[in-house]
Amino acid sequence: MAEENLTQLTSAELAAALIKDNSLVSKFDRLSLWERLQNADWIKIIVKYPTLFAKMGGVAWFAPQEWVLLIEKNNKFADLCTKWEMFSSKDWMRLLSVVGEKFFKKCKCWKMFSAAEWVGILIKYPGFANKCKIFESFKPDHWRALFAKQPDIWKSSKQIAFLGLKQNPAFIEKIGDLSQFSIEECLELLKSKNPGIIEKFDRWEEFSKEQWGMLDFAAFEETAAKYKNGRKSFLRRFPAYYKEGIEKNLALIRYTEDVEECSFSSCDWIELLLAYPEVADKCDRWGDFNSDDWSKLLEAQPQFWVYCPKKSVKNIIKDTAKADECKCWDWFNSADWLELLAAQPQFADKCDRWRDFNSDDWCKLLSAQPQFADKCDRWDEFHSLHWRELLSAQPQFIEK
Repeated sequence: MAEENLTQLTSAELAAALIKDNSLVSKFDRLSLWERLQNADWIKIIVKYPTLFAKMGGVAWFAPQEWVLLIEKNNKFADLCTKWEMFSSKDWMRLLSVVGEKFFKKCKCWKMFSAAEWVGILIKYPGFANKCKIFESFKPDHWRALFAKQPDIWKSSKQIAFLGLKQNPAFIEKIGDLSQFSIEECLELLKSKNPGIIEKFDRWEEFSKEQWGMLDFAAFEETAAKYKNGRKSFLRRFPAYYKEGIEKNLALIRYTEDVEECSFSSCDWIELLLAYPEVADKCDRWGDFNSDDWSKLLEAQPQFWVYCPKKSVKNIIKDTAKADECKCWDWFNSADWLELLAAQPQFADKCDRWRDFNSDDWCKLLSAQPQFADKCDRWDEFHSLHWRELLSAQPQFIEK
């Protein structure tokens, strides 16, 4: 092609002519035609004849997208690229299968990759796992795809192993054990109730009562029974479960040392004592039982009269030797003391309710046991009916 004709061509036409006949290089030099070429046309030329990049006089003025196109066409140009830091996440994904790991390290937009894009990156370059900060957003399909291509990638990152297990508990078969995880992470994994994870976990004794309480009762009842904090935790949750069947859900109560840690209501205690009388010494609600509670309990477990003030009073009146068995002296109210002292005055030294007696009480007590007159502080409250009843039984009080 004549030189005069070359000078009349556009950038695109010059590029097409040179690609067709590279013998025109000398004419391009002589006529300084290189300066007339635009970036898009330079890319076409360099892709065809890589050695001609030296004619550009510099490559810095290629835009990032032009570099991506150029490197896609010929990855040898990656060594010449000066715009790596300007590549977008989409640019990097276009180059993922083209450039090597040493170039991918130049990436400055790790935070911009999606979960799906990260799967592609890690399948090719698992060493970049520490750059990924969005493992929490990975879905089961992402984990399956990643582990299918990189089955050992969990070894490079505890976070991958943990989140992979959390999303897909069956992954425990690959990991083998849970020793690399913290006790808090293990707790999260156990919530899946996966048999494999439960079997591999061997740090149950490290769980606090609160941590045990975060696990499902039905799935961990048998395991919890072997550890004190586990028993205490589930016993605390007892009210929510005992209605389903005492024999099934109160089996843990056999560990009587744990019961005192629990906050059972009086209704809970009635059910417990009916099924497991051996925990009686742990009960702290005896004073809260009403007459119906006592009737139900004593019918099935009559030995508990020692905790019942009403029943204790009647038994002691019948047999004073029973007083040594009574365990509820502190729970006697004034009516209980009135009934007992009227029949068995020798127990007066145990009474601390004298001030609770009203005028009616004193009238009845003194009518039966006049020796307590010096303890009465209600004489001025006696009315005619009181005096009539008292003097009828104890005429010596006429002087009062």
